[in-house]
Amino acid sequence: INIHIIDKERRKYSAHFMMWLNSYNNDIRNCFPLWLTNLHVIILQNKFYSALKCVKVFSLDLYNHVPIKQYLRIERKINQETIKISEKELLDIPDCVFI
Repeated sequence: INIHIIDKERRKYSAHFMMWLNSYNNDIRNCFPLWLTNLHVIILQNKFYSALKCVKVFSLDLYNHVPIKQYLRIERKINQETIKISEKELLDIPDCVFI
């Protein structure tokens, strides 16, 4: 898995995060499924409480949103490697009621 750290303003947080990531005795990447090929970590700016580090994490292999049917793609790796839902099955499932 490739982990990309994105921090445009403060590169020291990116370096700090990578040091934290590398400090584990076992590589943290071993915790992810083998089919997950990328993970993007974006350091968010937090001006209200500077001691709190906020990140946004997403992957092109995962669903990164509320599961509204119009945005679900059956070709995504998470579907192909887990529940393997078909287009027909997706049409039969009601849309998410939580928005």
